[in-house]
Amino acid sequence: MNAELGRKWRLAIKVGAQYVTFAGAQEESMTFTSDIIDRTDEEIDGYRHVLAEGNQKMDFNLSGVAIDNSGYNALITAVRNQDIIDMQATTRNWVVTGLFAIASYSETGSDKQAVTFSASFQSDGAWSIA
Repeated sequence: MNAELGRKWRLAIKVGAQYVTFAGAQEESMTFTSDIIDRTDEEIDGYRHVLAEGNQKMDFNLSGVAIDNSGYNALITAVRNQDIIDMQATTRNWVVTGLFAIASYSETGSDKQAVTFSASFQSDGAWSIA
């Protein structure tokens, strides 16, 4: 079964040394946030000055179809153990790679070796977009 068919994102989890696709998903929301470091003081010329080195975060809320394979098994183990996962999310224009916590995960049904799911992933540390 092709989990990506009709889905915007292909989700893969690192198993051993390689990424293994575990789902095709549609995003319900994606949020990027940054903690800005404000270094404005009274000696600066009246303009606000900030540093770009603040903490950046990315949150995904997704729903889709997970396929029953080693990637799915690694995801379920991570959910059970509250592990951080090394995940790669690929769409037509982007490849997002990084460490993510699984904030929530639920399955709503299965069909032909696949499960329908909803999940929230929150970045844990650095992530990249290529």
